[in-house]
Amino acid sequence: MKWYEEKDAENDVIVASRIRLLRNLRDYKFPWKLEEEDAKRLTKELEEKLCGIGSLMEEVTRHGIF
Repeated sequence: MKWYEEKDAENDVIVASRIRLLRNLRDYKFPWKLEEEDAKRLTKELEEKLCGIGSLMEEVTRHGIF
């Protein structure tokens, strides 16, 4: 019997694992490899894309999707 299969009063071992894999934005390097000029371009692009998120959420809420 393996140590983690044993069942007794003193056996309080929990085995857990978690893997988290994230991908950066397309066409951009990961933050630790991002050049300053690319970081500025990325910031501008994100600001432009996120600018309208408030009006989008109003539309979604108005139509009862959330």
